[in-house]
Amino acid sequence: MGRGLYWAVILSVAAALAMAGCGAGAPGPAPNEVMETAPPTQESPLTAPDSPVATPMPEARTIEVSARNFEFEPDEFHVGVGETVRFVVRSVEGYHTFTVKESKGSTEMLINLELFSGVYPVEVTYTFDSPGDYYLYCIPHEGLGMVGKIEVE
Repeated sequence: MGRGLYWAVILSVAAALAMAGCGAGAPGPAPNEVMETAPPTQESPLTAPDSPVATPMPEARTIEVSARNFEFEPDEFHVGVGETVRFVVRSVEGYHTFTVKESKGSTEMLINLELFSGVYPVEVTYTFDSPGDYYLYCIPHEGLGMVGKIEVE
C-alpha cells in the first residue's frame, strides 16, 4: 500500500470515528417533535451560581527605555519590593536585547526581550518580589558595556 493511500485510509477511519462520537445513537427529539421544558422556579434560578471574582492586577508603573549602540537610556532604575513595572523598550539603533537576571552570575533570565530598530517598542510587565540589585544587559553587547541595574528596595 502506498504512503498516500495509507494516510487516506487512516484519515477516513479517524473522521468516521469522530463523527460517530458526535451523537450517533444519542436519544433526541424526532424532526418535528417539540421537547417540553419545565418553567424556571425559585429553587432553580436562571442565574449562574456565585463564582469567584477576578481580582484586578495592580496598576503598573510604566518605564520607557531606549537601547542604542551601546547603552540603555536610562540604565539605572529604582523599584519598590512588590512593585509591578511595565517596561516599554525600543531600539534606536541596531539589534539589542533587554535582558534581566537576579544577578550577573545568575543563569535564569527573568526578562528577555529582542529589540529591532525601526520596529514598534516591545513591552513586558514584571513584578519585583525580592529586594536586590537586578542585572540588566544586552546579550550581544554586554562585553561592550551595554549593562544596567534595577535596584529593588
